[in-house]
Amino acid sequence: MVEAIRLLTDAVKTERVPGIVEFRLLERALEEVARNPTTTLLAHASAAFRALDRDHQILVMKRAETMAHRSADLRRMTNFTLEGAHPRPPHRAPKPKQAASPFLSALNGPPHRERSGA
Repeated sequence: MVEAIRLLTDAVKTERVPGIVEFRLLERALEEVARNPTTTLLAHASAAFRALDRDHQILVMKRAETMAHRSADLRRMTNFTLEGAHPRPPHRAPKPKQAASPFLSALNGPPHRERSGA
């Protein structure tokens, strides 16, 4: 979770608009959660995210999604064993089907599409 919080913090820093205080409040709240991940601080960060207008929330969510994909691609490219440099499958934790809020959507990243049929 801490990695996701840091990634979201980086997305907020990248998309921050000078003069909009809510960006700085969200950045500080996320940094607090990264240092001390408690339910109370996570709720505070979620409230700070909801304080952004919807357009800025979407920008941050898209930036976080892009950054998560790049990070996963980089890990996939460098995830080799020492014996013959064969790629190892990346470990993936199960993700919830649908997030309860835009904040959790930004934190959890895009939903994975399930394949039907064989």
